[in-house]
Amino acid sequence: EQMGISTKLDPVLSFPLGANAISILEAALAYETIMTGKVFPLGDKLTTGMVPMITKIVDRQGNTVWEYTPQPKRVLSERVSALVTDILRAVMDNGTGRSAKEAIRLHVPSEEQKLSVKIRTYGKTGTANRFTNSSFVGFVPGPDTESGEIGLENGYVVASYVGYDDNR
Repeated sequence: EQMGISTKLDPVLSFPLGANAISILEAALAYETIMTGKVFPLGDKLTTGMVPMITKIVDRQGNTVWEYTPQPKRVLSERVSALVTDILRAVMDNGTGRSAKEAIRLHVPSEEQKLSVKIRTYGKTGTANRFTNSSFVGFVPGPDTESGEIGLENGYVVASYVGYDDNR
């Protein structure tokens, strides 16, 4: 719940094997928390409805009337966040995500040559029995607007689902 999952989860032994289902939005919120160790609530209680769709309102003259200012709250220690992040890195390096290992690159044009830098990816794939649907949730580092350094604190979460609701 602290990570943004509001779906009721059944406490069953097969929990780690996917016995419970959450929405792709809840998965994205949870991975944002894994990536940063923080949640960014809009109010006192974090739910999947608490994702800021509007981040800024300006009037005709360009004056800011309202702007979303995140107030992050740490819910995972830096150590736990780093350990889980390392597991998700290993999935992309050696596990089910390895075919996408080299997929994310930063291309920096220069006068002398094109520079292409591999961006590390973190995530987990999910596929149903009989391959009726598939999902992926993960993240990539992003640039700090002030220093230009790339890191997870400013990263981007990617969440996708392919399939039908009726499992055909």
